[in-house]
Amino acid sequence: MAVFQALAGLATGLPHPVRARLAGVLAGVLPQAGTGPVGDVRTGWSWTTRGTFTTHEGDSFAAVLEAQGNPGYGTTPWMLTELALRMAVRGVPDAALGSTTPALALDGDVDALLPARVHITVG
Repeated sequence: MAVFQALAGLATGLPHPVRARLAGVLAGVLPQAGTGPVGDVRTGWSWTTRGTFTTHEGDSFAAVLEAQGNPGYGTTPWMLTELALRMAVRGVPDAALGSTTPALALDGDVDALLPARVHITVG
C-alpha cells in the first residue's frame, strides 16, 4: 500500500497529458463511483470491538464499541461524518489542534456517535 501511495504522489507531478492518460487507464480498471455493494452487504451487519486501553497517564480501562452497518461502507463513514460535524459545530478541543484523532474530537462525549449507530461503553 505504501508503494501505491508513493506512486500516486509521484503521478501528481507528471505533466497534464500523462496524468489524463493515466486517469483514463485507471478509470477502465477500477470500479466506478457508486458501484459498491448493495442490500444486506451494506446494511445487514452488526459488529463489536472490545479492548483494554491505556491513557497517557498509565491508567487502564476496558471499553466496548458496538455498531450497526458494514464497517467499511456504513459505520466508519458515518462516524467520520459525525466527528466532523461535532468539530464544525463545537469547535476543536485545544488538545486536538492540528491533526487530530477521533478520541480527541469526541472529547469524552461517546454519545456523539449514536447517530452513526455506534455505542461505546467505557468501564
